Amino acid sequence: SNVSSEWRRGTATFHSIELWHTATGELVAGEIGYTCGSVYSSCTGFTQKDEYPGSGGVQLAALGRWLVRCGFEVWDLGMELDYKLELGARNVPRAEWAG
Repeated sequence: SNVSSEWRRGTATFHSIELWHTATGELVAGEIGYTCGSVYSSCTGFTQKDEYPGSGGVQLAALGRWLVRCGFEVWDLGMELDYKLELGARNVPRAEWAG
């Protein structure tokens, strides 16, 4: 795994994930999340879906690729929502997640 040993000690680090439209210089999608060990957890996100349709999906796809490249093992997307399931997320029962 590429995740540094420092991250694996249980230190939580917050991250701002941003997708910028290069032609306009506008921030079009993003989220705040945190890493702890080999887990990335999404906390909250946004997208300018009216002005830039699909930008939220692009941001999530790019983040997913980055997480894989860095060696993260779990991406906690939070509550089950249709758009997350459409992107390939699966619901994990609480007992399994906490176990």
